[in-house]
Amino acid sequence: MLKKPIGLFLVLVSLLLSVGALLEISSDFNAAILGILFFGLPLYTIGQLIRTGTDKFKKYGIRYIWAFIYSLVIVPALFLSIEGYEDLKRKTFADQHFITYEPFSDATGTGQSIAFVMVLLLLFTFPFMELSKRGKWIAGCSTVLVATGFVYYQYIMWNDYRGIHAEHGLLSHSYKGDAETIPYDDIAEITVFPYIKNASLSDPSDDTYFVWKMVFSTKAKQETTYTFYLNQEDIEIGNRIREVAIEHYIPFYFYPMNEKTKEEFIFQLELNKLEKAPFYSFFGVHP
Repeated sequence: MLKKPIGLFLVLVSLLLSVGALLEISSDFNAAILGILFFGLPLYTIGQLIRTGTDKFKKYGIRYIWAFIYSLVIVPALFLSIEGYEDLKRKTFADQHFITYEPFSDATGTGQSIAFVMVLLLLFTFPFMELSKRGKWIAGCSTVLVATGFVYYQYIMWNDYRGIHAEHGLLSHSYKGDAETIPYDDIAEITVFPYIKNASLSDPSDDTYFVWKMVFSTKAKQETTYTFYLNQEDIEIGNRIREVAIEHYIPFYFYPMNEKTKEEFIFQLELNKLEKAPFYSFFGVHP
C-alpha cells in the first residue's frame, strides 16, 4: 500500500532536484547536466519502479526514462546550444575591437537555428509513439541526419556575422564568403530614430516597448541599420559610436521624439529602474 506514495515522493524529489540543477545550468552547464543524470535520473527511475511495479515498468520504463531525459536534458540543452553558440561567437569577435556585434549577417540566422531545434524536438518524441521497427529506424535515421545538419549549419555559420568595428567601420561577412567593409570615411551621416514597438494584438505575450534604430548612410546613398533597446549596454554602445562619429567628422543626428514616444521613453526608464541621466543626455530629452 505504501509503495505508490513512496514512489511518487521519490519521483517528486528527483524532479525538484533536477529543476534546481536546471536553474543553475547557465552558470555551470556541465555540473547541472551531471547533477540531473547522476542524481535526478537514478532517483526518478527508482521512484517510477516502486510506483508502477516491476511488470509495468518493464513495459513502459523506457518511455518514463525518456520523458525525463527529453524534458530535463534534451529540451534545455538544445535551446542553450543556440544561446551558447551565439555567446561564444560574440565573445570571440568582441575581443577584436567590435563596438557592437551580431552573430548573423542576416536577421533570419537565429530563426533558422530555432527551426532546426524545433524539428529535432519533434523527432526526439518518437520513443513515445507506437511505431513499427521500420518506423523507428526511419525516425532514428532522420534524427541523426537533422542533428548532423544542425551541427554542420552551426559550423558554416561561424563566419557569418556583422558588426560595427572601432577602427574599420561597418563589417559584414556572409557564410557564403561574401565580405563587405564600409570604412568610416565613406559614411555621410548617422541618424538615430527612436520609436515605439507596439504589441501585436494577435500575440498576448507581445509587449509594447521603446526601441531606437541607428541608420548609417553612405556617400553612395547606401543605408545600414542597427536596432537597439532601452538598456545600459545599448546606451553605452550608442555613446561609443557617437564618439567615433566625432573622431571621423561624421554628422550625428537625432530624429526628434513626439510626445507619445517621449512618454513611453520616460515610462520605460522608470519601469526598468534605469538611471535616467545617461539616457536623457544621449537622446537630448528634457523631462
